[in-house]
Amino acid sequence: MEMMSPTNPMRKYSWWWDSHISPKNSKWLQENLTDMDSKIKRMIKIIDEDADSFARRAEMYYRRRPELMSLLEELYRAYRALAERHDHAAGELRSAQRKMAEAFPDEFQLDLDDDLPAETLSTETEADSRDMTPFFLSFINSGDSKKRAKDDQEHEKLQKEISSLSQENQELKKKISSVLENSDRAESEVASLKEALAQQEAEKEAAFSQCQQSSDRLQALKSEILQTQEEFKRLKEEMQNGLENLSTAEERCLLLERANQNLYSE
Repeated sequence: MEMMSPTNPMRKYSWWWDSHISPKNSKWLQENLTDMDSKIKRMIKIIDEDADSFARRAEMYYRRRPELMSLLEELYRAYRALAERHDHAAGELRSAQRKMAEAFPDEFQLDLDDDLPAETLSTETEADSRDMTPFFLSFINSGDSKKRAKDDQEHEKLQKEISSLSQENQELKKKISSVLENSDRAESEVASLKEALAQQEAEKEAAFSQCQQSSDRLQALKSEILQTQEEFKRLKEEMQNGLENLSTAEERCLLLERANQNLYSE
């Protein structure tokens, strides 16, 4: 025979499963008990309902609590109706027994306590009915207390995780702030370097332009020097030609002078 698991509802709520009765003499009582069984099933289903997170359990608790209280109220009213019906039947039975005992004292003996009038019994029944409300509340709360304890542990764990995440978030914000400061500093340095580079480029362009101008001037001077050298060479050649002509003229003058002297001597 297969063993039942510890979470089996029949094992967990044996007080309820083992106490089912089926009245044979009262259709009203049968219907009332059936209705109570249905409500208890719904209550157990709500109590045993579980969730995978603390937030989900809290949502279920506050969302299903009104339904649970409504079922509890209906269950209490059904119990009160049963108690009143039982009180009425007990009163009728007591009255019938008393009449039979009075009519036949030798054959019937009154077993019920004559010191307790029907009104007292009714009052006690109502008191018992009122006393059942804390019983059902304690039954509900006993199931909730375990869940609340578990939820409190998970809530504490969740608070620790939130605190840890908050601390990590603060540290991350500090790191981001430091990175942003370094980034701003780096951007400022990059801007300064770009400005210095632009200035160097401008100076380089100015130097290149000046160098180009100097090169052009140098080429012009070289051209002027070449022209001057050519002019000097031409003048030198002309001077040499003039000297040669002068020398030739002097020689002719000497020849003419000698010839003239020869004429005077003759």
